[in-house]
Amino acid sequence: MNVNEDNDLPLMSNTEAIRVKHYMLDLSFDFESQTVEGQCILFCQPMVNCENVVENHFTFILDARHLLTSNVEEVTHEPDEVHTMLTDFKCRKNKDEMDKWFKKPTKRSLSFQDEDWCLKIWKPTIQRSEEFPKVVKISWKTSNAAKSLLWRPDQLGHLAVFTPAAAVNNRSLFPCQEPPIALASWQALISVRPKEKACTILCTGDQNAIVDQTTQDHYFFTQMILPMSTFAIAIGQWTVLEVSKSYSTSPYDQYNEYRHCRNLHEPYPCHIKVGNFCPLLPTRLIGPEPLVQRAFQLWKAYIPACLESAYELLGPHPFTKLDIVIVPRCYSGLGLASPSLMFISQSLLLGNDGGMDIRIAHEICHNWFGLLIGALDWTEEWLSEGFATFAEDFVHNEAMKKLGLYDETKIEEISGLRRLLRFQTLTDELESTPIEHQIIRPMGGQELRHSETQVRYVKNGQNPQMAYTQVHYLKGFFLLHHLCDIVGQNAFFRFLRHYIHDLYHGKLVHSTDFLTLFFETFKDSNTTVQEQVEDICQHWLDTATLPTSVQVANEPFKASIMVKQVQEAMESWNRALSKTRHRKRKFQQDPRVQGNLKIIKNFSPEQLLMFLELLIRCPSKLDYKLTLEHLKEQIGPFDHCNADIQHRLCEIVVLGASSISNLSKDFVTQFLREHQAMGIYLYSEMASSTNTTVNKLAKKTFQDLSPELDPSTKHNISELLPS
Repeated sequence: MNVNEDNDLPLMSNTEAIRVKHYMLDLSFDFESQTVEGQCILFCQPMVNCENVVENHFTFILDARHLLTSNVEEVTHEPDEVHTMLTDFKCRKNKDEMDKWFKKPTKRSLSFQDEDWCLKIWKPTIQRSEEFPKVVKISWKTSNAAKSLLWRPDQLGHLAVFTPAAAVNNRSLFPCQEPPIALASWQALISVRPKEKACTILCTGDQNAIVDQTTQDHYFFTQMILPMSTFAIAIGQWTVLEVSKSYSTSPYDQYNEYRHCRNLHEPYPCHIKVGNFCPLLPTRLIGPEPLVQRAFQLWKAYIPACLESAYELLGPHPFTKLDIVIVPRCYSGLGLASPSLMFISQSLLLGNDGGMDIRIAHEICHNWFGLLIGALDWTEEWLSEGFATFAEDFVHNEAMKKLGLYDETKIEEISGLRRLLRFQTLTDELESTPIEHQIIRPMGGQELRHSETQVRYVKNGQNPQMAYTQVHYLKGFFLLHHLCDIVGQNAFFRFLRHYIHDLYHGKLVHSTDFLTLFFETFKDSNTTVQEQVEDICQHWLDTATLPTSVQVANEPFKASIMVKQVQEAMESWNRALSKTRHRKRKFQQDPRVQGNLKIIKNFSPEQLLMFLELLIRCPSKLDYKLTLEHLKEQIGPFDHCNADIQHRLCEIVVLGASSISNLSKDFVTQFLREHQAMGIYLYSEMASSTNTTVNKLAKKTFQDLSPELDPSTKHNISELLPS
């Protein structure tokens, strides 16, 4: 497979020769220049038995992008000091220890060179990684081209900054080793300029910030070994509200079975072994004051119920706290989970029907799938997104049950509805995306390397289209349901807890690791484990198609009461609102039809979503103006609906643009402005419309928002809209 340098992401670090085991970061955020000045001290460990003798000198290579390096130095130290730092994790959380290292004298400057995708460091007399300095200090400044940070106004107009999960991850914030195998711990001291700016500073870490009351510097640390791509920061003039505290003692003694750890991962103070065994985590909501108040109103009961349900289904929480930040509206996703820190979109706050709450459950599930256990190959994204999409349903349903909102019958009905909606979404995506984007194990377990330089690449790692592809989420969801259906829900979740807590926590995995464990656990006497794994790879992971068994498995859900209610309502609406129907008005006045027109008032969010999907796909041409009028009568003001519902309503407006009022078109513009992550799908509909007014509206809105949009969102929309 050849490298495409436009779409594939280079991993330049020579991790096969030397690894950074711990980072000490001193980061100063300048809100006037919108840049960061940084210093870091790296504790390095050469790899044993590595053939790395070079003719001239050994070069230490770090992943870096758009950084302006000013100095690299070797730090003076005693031999036992480095050994202590690399073996004693208590040192890695001590701020005094960090202060001590930054005050240490340096021997001399090392030679260095900034390149497009890396920082190269060398010492002319050194030929082997074993001889390279063990402690290196680097000074740099970010450039305005850096994509690891977004500096944007928040919803109240105050400038904020956060790490948006860009394709380059954190390499344009600080030099680091990006490959997921380069696991490390870190300490971070974060400051803000000008000093008088009162900010809430948040960062991934084991505890809330330790704040110096004189300088207002914020100190964070983590002892957990993680890829540096999981490091995240958010800074803004925000309000903080406490949602939950951890129980002092856990009433869930049956989960004490997960206290044991086989120490199969790299050594660190393992949370599975000594961490928080309470069903709740100390949780805070952070963001602009009106939005935080709104989130607290919506989720003050839901978040604790969700955390408790996740604990019961998946075992002890991997982290000891949770901060949930409502980031500026330019954020390109609906949610992002990092260790102890979650970003969410303001889109989740719309509506009072709870229809978007499940996205919170999804991000909570990433604590186990994506963070505690990560993919060894980033292209096997289904190992995090597919697992989180699968688990979110169960966590959300149990949370709703705890709140008295679901019973077992409703759980079964709602879950079936979601499954059918996801199947339709996946089918649409498989029909509209390039074939190579539909394969959820595109590398087949192999590495992608440049044929001449031998540099490793992540396939499609910087392809902006991949940020909006849902195949990994949904194909993974259906594969896990396929496996769950084989053994039953209770047995499957017992297996998941075994997979997490006994074997793979704190580790990185390939798809075949998980599948092999599954088929070794649930043996089939008629075939070998290898044959079963190969069969799944062939029919699920390494192909662009979806097994026909998925559609067969979905058939029983179509017979549910809730689905039938949607179908009956759709038949009446179709007959009443079709433009080709004779005596339309008389038919609308039929009491039976009126009953079915009104039934959508009592629909669940999932039913209403399915109903709107059917309206959009209706083969007969509806009177869209009348359709929207009837919808408004039944479901109330459109801007009071949740964001998923609003998105479908916008699609109906676009479909009937020639006969719809300016007020409805203003509704579309407002949606594109306030819900930028979801708006990209609507731009696609508007770009393909034959109505020139719709085309112009899309272009005008895009031009107005262009300076604010996330770079990947901006690129994708510009590709959709004709020039």
